[in-house]
Amino acid sequence: MAEPMLSDNSGERRPTISDVSRCYRLLLGREVENVAVAGQQIVASKTVGDLFERIWHSQESARYRIGESFRSVPALLSESEAKDAARPEQLDQLWARTIDTWARRGFGSYYQWLGRNEVRFDGRNPKWNIEHALNSAETEAGELLEYCRRFGRAIKDTDKVAVFGAEAFRLGAVLAPLVGQYLHLEVVPSDLEFGAQALASRGYTNVLGAMVADLRGGNERFDLFYTVSALQYAPPPMIADLLRISLESLRPGGFLVCQLPCQLHGYSFDLDTHLSEVGTDPMGEIHALAQPEVFAILEAGHAVALGVVPDGRVGPLGISFTFIARKRA
Repeated sequence: MAEPMLSDNSGERRPTISDVSRCYRLLLGREVENVAVAGQQIVASKTVGDLFERIWHSQESARYRIGESFRSVPALLSESEAKDAARPEQLDQLWARTIDTWARRGFGSYYQWLGRNEVRFDGRNPKWNIEHALNSAETEAGELLEYCRRFGRAIKDTDKVAVFGAEAFRLGAVLAPLVGQYLHLEVVPSDLEFGAQALASRGYTNVLGAMVADLRGGNERFDLFYTVSALQYAPPPMIADLLRISLESLRPGGFLVCQLPCQLHGYSFDLDTHLSEVGTDPMGEIHALAQPEVFAILEAGHAVALGVVPDGRVGPLGISFTFIARKRA
């Protein structure tokens, strides 16, 4: 959330009691307790700007902003309507078009804007690039392991774990030593090749790589499926199809952790229009799938939702959630 500005340009002068009152109302949603507390704030702040930042960065202000943000969530989510299902031939078109675009462009402009795009240094030793890619996955893999711990699904050394996303091989640096088999599902052929080289350099022999489109063959079976910052770059019918395929591929009792936006400000999607825009590049955009659709897919796939966690992964663009589900035994 961007820091709000005071209505005047007096940030460099000494604060007054009136300034403290304004900051409290704006940043805490309440009045200052008394003159003594206002005086303490004035003494601790050299300028109005310092006062503003001091209160803005307080724990109380952070909690107030979270509460205010969540007040708007129900209304925003109600704006996200279910999309018409694609016919089989339309779904084939969507897959072909999107996979082709990913192969040419990766995940588009928003991918870099959201800070996930890793820039390779051509002048560096290839070994440095490999280590840099693998080490970048520690935080994300840690989040997955924490979700598993929190929702009672310990990673087992007999598990087959599938991860879908840009450079999905990266998480293998953490997960491959913990599981029976690690499957990284890539969107770009070069990542498939680079991933094989990178994980082989660590000596892992339990790693498989495939393009995400290969899932449509229905030949994979795994115990855990994880995807973050990936589904949102597919049009809604393709997101839904990927979720259905993932659930079909999960073994009974399997665990699914997936992130996707359920609301994007000003977003709309029309399947016929999307498919008719011949010659235009559909990337540089992200997509959303309404919450009711996600829950319907989980139910149809014999999965029970264990948790829905707001994750902020699309920043100010909309509302994103991480869904945690278990397939019924």
